[in-house]
Amino acid sequence: MSVSHRAPKEEVIGKLSVFRVSAQAYEQAGLLSKENKEYDEAVHWMELAALMFQEHGTPDTAALCLDKAAKVVEQDKPEKAIHLYTKASDVAECEGRPRQCAEYIGKAARLQVKCFKYDEAIKSLQQEIKFWMEAENYAYIKKVAMAVILLYLTQEDYVAADQFFRSCLSYPEFGASEEAGALEDLLRAYDDGDEEAGSAVLARPIFKYLDNMFAKLARDMKFPGGIATSRSAATTSSYSQQDDGDKGGGEDDEEDEIPSELC
Repeated sequence: MSVSHRAPKEEVIGKLSVFRVSAQAYEQAGLLSKENKEYDEAVHWMELAALMFQEHGTPDTAALCLDKAAKVVEQDKPEKAIHLYTKASDVAECEGRPRQCAEYIGKAARLQVKCFKYDEAIKSLQQEIKFWMEAENYAYIKKVAMAVILLYLTQEDYVAADQFFRSCLSYPEFGASEEAGALEDLLRAYDDGDEEAGSAVLARPIFKYLDNMFAKLARDMKFPGGIATSRSAATTSSYSQQDDGDKGGGEDDEEDEIPSELC
């Protein structure tokens, strides 16, 4: 009796082992194709590997496989990479892993910005915030909120930026944060059409030290009237607005420009 019960169990274990070996073989084929610079083939095999990993009980490995595939095509085919990162986030979400979800969807959002898909990037970043909330990582939420508001203002949508800022005030640790103070000052300057005050806010280290993609948005910000702050003469200021209008230094921002990509 025990033998008859054991046989099906061993058969299932054997099949799972076969599937796992097959998935690993697909992954290795993908890595080999990558070494040979056959990028489409690499992605094909790694997507197959991810599917098998997911279907047979190792979704975390499946998500990692999709992440690897996305990195292969980030530079040449960012649209495909966006799809793969989003898919990796979906797989991680099914397993209740909000931290991994946030990381993957955040990578997709940054590529969307690079491709000038700002509306899609905003949606992805809002998803990232949701996942960081689930993971209770409030420090990351503040940085992502800054990115969303920069994207709204880049599209000259002050109303959406202001509404989003107000919604962020309900997040833990946000309202009294340095980020919230800087964003409030930026929104006030934008609403007033005060390019000088806005330039001073955007020259603060808290904007300069954002991810390159978003720091560039801050450098190139335009205020009502069409005046850009990029390479502005504004100096880093304190958080209080000065009415006497001190003039800033003339140093150029030396951060590297992000190379443009075909999307």
